[in-house]
Amino acid sequence: MQGAVLRDTKRAGRRNRLVAALTLPAVILVWFVGWSLYYIGSRISAKPKQQTGKPSENVSLIPAIVVHGEPLEASA
Repeated sequence: MQGAVLRDTKRAGRRNRLVAALTLPAVILVWFVGWSLYYIGSRISAKPKQQTGKPSENVSLIPAIVVHGEPLEASA
């Protein structure tokens, strides 16, 4: 009866090391890309913003067509 019993002969820690070895480069790549984007974004926002053209102080927007409608009535 002993021959019919299947036993796992693999070492338990071998698979965990293989998974860690395969995922470690991917984790490092994702971290490096994220850090690079963070660094580039912080460098861009640190620059002072330049104003182009003449500054306009008195600007007002007026709609070309003004619609005067009747107020809506609430029906009971």
